[in-house]
Amino acid sequence: MAAVISEKAAGRYGLTLNSSIQKQIDGAMPALLPRLKQTIHDEVVKEIEEFASKTEPQPFIFLLAAIPSLMTITTEGDTAKATTTISGRTIELAMQRDADRWKVTEFKDDVVVQRVVDSVMKELPAIRTPDASSSFLKQLTRGKRSRRNR
Repeated sequence: MAAVISEKAAGRYGLTLNSSIQKQIDGAMPALLPRLKQTIHDEVVKEIEEFASKTEPQPFIFLLAAIPSLMTITTEGDTAKATTTISGRTIELAMQRDADRWKVTEFKDDVVVQRVVDSVMKELPAIRTPDASSSFLKQLTRGKRSRRNR
């Protein structure tokens, strides 16, 4: 997930992203990793608590029977993937067998990813306005002018 966060954070820079900023992002990610892991953990717990608060308490046996209809679980050897759709959002968990229990190794949810990126952006260089001398911006500006003069 750290790679996805780094990619999405870089994407927020848009036209201002250059090799120097990319190096700063790449250099900051290892230092941010412990906080990133904690933020991801907190966001996942928050999502679970939010989901649980919207449902009424059910007997354990009911939950065992309902889980297969709430999510799709596939296993292949010592790996498993659980996918569910909640409130129109698809959430995926990848898990790896760790002795007698399962360890979550991957979590995919666009809403949580965006929240984590928002958090990480506070630690990265400020986003500047695009450089007016950029050849790309000059081409865009020339293209707009030529269309207006038609």
